[in-house]
Amino acid sequence: MLEEYGKPRSALECLIVAAVLLGLAGALLAISKVTLQRWAESSASASAVADTRAVLSAEQNYSAANLGYFDELQHLCARGPECKGIGIPDYPTDEPDFLDRDLARRSPYAKDFMTREWVGRDRPPAPPEGASVTSVVDYCYRATPSRWLGPEAPSWIGIPTGVVAGNRGCPRTATPFGEPEPCPIRETYSFCQ
Repeated sequence: MLEEYGKPRSALECLIVAAVLLGLAGALLAISKVTLQRWAESSASASAVADTRAVLSAEQNYSAANLGYFDELQHLCARGPECKGIGIPDYPTDEPDFLDRDLARRSPYAKDFMTREWVGRDRPPAPPEGASVTSVVDYCYRATPSRWLGPEAPSWIGIPTGVVAGNRGCPRTATPFGEPEPCPIRETYSFCQ
């Protein structure tokens, strides 16, 4: 028997109190896990959208200088460990990079619980003189959640028109009858799924 404030306590009473406290601790842990997961999804999505917008802007600026063609992310920067140098022939070395070296990486790469990937398609048969030899006509940039994020975490896709879309607005699920839900971005940019 234990005594507290002059009243004896039995071992059974102490075990009951310990079990209740452990149950409360477990409930708090479960609530905090859900909250932490939501925070991680929100943070990862915000980072993915910001990076996607930065890539789209950089590609548009690069395209204006590259005779209307886009290029791999590594050719949009000259200063950085994975940068291959600006792909445009005779591009002035004193000009700033189109894209920050943090984003101008070999694709795919992981960042903030998301896998980022730049996918190009339709290389011109012979790029015109003055354009990068690695030019492409079309591309997309996507960010897909890693396994650490929950099943509800959205994927993001960015396309040359400047549209950034998440799969919450364009779900990757089928209708109750099994047909895929219509999604104009997915239909146009099926190579990016």
